[in-house]
Amino acid sequence: PCFTVRHSHVRAALVQDEPSAHVAIVTDGAAEFECGGRRHRLRRHDKYFRPAGLGPLHIRPQPEVSILECHPPA
Repeated sequence: PCFTVRHSHVRAALVQDEPSAHVAIVTDGAAEFECGGRRHRLRRHDKYFRPAGLGPLHIRPQPEVSILECHPPA
């Protein structure tokens, strides 16, 4: 009944369409993140919050990125 944590290693373009909000930390590498019409280039130690309802999150690794995501309970 607690938060869910997921560590992802992304090596190719990826589209996530999570229904809930989450907080994430880039643990290694870099990527371009696009969501809600905005683009951001994030690298190691950068953090982001993705609110629910923004639509798909496009992740384009440069060339690889590792992301630690924390999702609230269902």
